[in-house]
Amino acid sequence: MKYYGDYGCGAEILPQPVSVTMECEIGVPADKLNVVFSCVIPQLRMIYMCDGDFSRDNIIFIGYVDVQKTDISQSGITVTIEARSPASLPLDSDCESGQYTDPASDIMFEEHLKAFGITNGSEITCADGALNIPKGESHYGAVERFCTTLCNTTPRIDSLGVFFVDAYRDDEKEIIFENGAGIPFSRVEHTKRRSALVSSVIVNSGGRVCVCTDDSAVNDGIVRERRLDLSCTLTGTLADADRIIESGRQNSEQVRLWCSGYLGDILGMRAKVRGLGSVDINGQLYITSVKYNENKNEQITIVNLNCK
Repeated sequence: MKYYGDYGCGAEILPQPVSVTMECEIGVPADKLNVVFSCVIPQLRMIYMCDGDFSRDNIIFIGYVDVQKTDISQSGITVTIEARSPASLPLDSDCESGQYTDPASDIMFEEHLKAFGITNGSEITCADGALNIPKGESHYGAVERFCTTLCNTTPRIDSLGVFFVDAYRDDEKEIIFENGAGIPFSRVEHTKRRSALVSSVIVNSGGRVCVCTDDSAVNDGIVRERRLDLSCTLTGTLADADRIIESGRQNSEQVRLWCSGYLGDILGMRAKVRGLGSVDINGQLYITSVKYNENKNEQITIVNLNCK
């Protein structure tokens, strides 16, 4: 990998860093990049992670620098750069409160993302119903509210600033992780968390009470209730109860893989893991987070997969 910095006059090559960590996760709006150098670096505005020389096709990560810390001691100089992807701009900026009636994704994009340099990677998605934007909501929060409340999707702005209505890429070819016949891995960790499962959500909606139940959790002996009060909010819906249950299912089972090198744009893709022996995984796996670590000795990508 090569790294380029923008001091205000365009991109310039940076010295090879001591270590690099890049993280992206579904449900976390902005991806993160942490780069450590062992020499003085002038104050940066932006940092780019590239697979080769600086060009549009080679850029993997566009980072707006949040923190630049210089540490000088008898052992030398350490400069740490903390940056976030383009999603940080609409995430950190408040929008006006208001209400939309039957909004569409292109309208939400035009009003809340386009001005920050975000580009639209999704086809137009129309929704029925009212969307309330409360006071103090961010521009990204308004778009996220549209996706989760009216479209039942999880939005995503990738590391290059491209917006997608749904982070889960069902139209993509399934990735196969398998030693010898797919993407190889050196280590695998399989975790089941019964504590994440929710058996029911009790919803109070203006004096009316209803119960949403996860039958599979109940049949598995899970007794864990959550309460949701919609009577004191203008933005909540019954779909929020389904999301609480679904989130519990997703977090109840996880596969973590350690793979050599850098794995590119794979977040949200469907995946299968083969060669686990007697380990039984229920449901369709999706890549929910990716963490890339680089130092002078190795490059490794840690991939988390959850069931949806």
